[in-house]
Amino acid sequence: MLAREMQMHFFEGETKAYSESAMDYELIFMNGSQVTAIPARLLRPGDELKIDSLPFVIRVQNYWKNSDVNFRAPMMQNIAPLTTNGVALNFDFRQAPEVKTMEQKNIPSGLIEMTGPKGSLGTWAISDWTGDTALAGSVQDNYAQQLGPDMARSIASRLVTPQSVEVDGKQFTFVLRPAREYQPFSLTLLKATHTVYPGTDIPKDFRSRAQLKKSQDRREP
Repeated sequence: MLAREMQMHFFEGETKAYSESAMDYELIFMNGSQVTAIPARLLRPGDELKIDSLPFVIRVQNYWKNSDVNFRAPMMQNIAPLTTNGVALNFDFRQAPEVKTMEQKNIPSGLIEMTGPKGSLGTWAISDWTGDTALAGSVQDNYAQQLGPDMARSIASRLVTPQSVEVDGKQFTFVLRPAREYQPFSLTLLKATHTVYPGTDIPKDFRSRAQLKKSQDRREP
């Protein structure tokens, strides 16, 4: 009842000082070194969030615990975009049935409107599709089969392009991502290998070589 499942995902050569939740998400706003994290459980449609560290009010228009994403190719834009700001100009997000099995993953998305002292800052789509590099990689692989590798890379880069708003000369970049827990150490994946059973593609053995370092000064990107 008290256990929390956290994970660390690496590419070879990558260093991380944080683990990520497998089920919980957070909407974060970054302004320089200042990071404000809002747990996704607070993103209830119709609610307004007033956060002391943010100079604007967040109104939640919609939030889906699971979603699909599709690239808005010019020849397929038969419906209006969810909003005319940011990532929604190039991608359609729509609600999908929640999944319950260990082999599947819910990918949340939503719509928020931000209002500053001078009025609305617009409505924006937020989604873990834009905050998880592994998911962006799966989108790229999918479109590579349909449109070729160059176009697929372009589509994936648009999906993860940072979104931001500016208030009183301060820029706030925001993204929906798995909730993070920062650790007093960092890990670097030096090498990852695996073998298969002869004559098959069935994995037999996984091995990794990693470097562990004690963190001198923890910073939350």
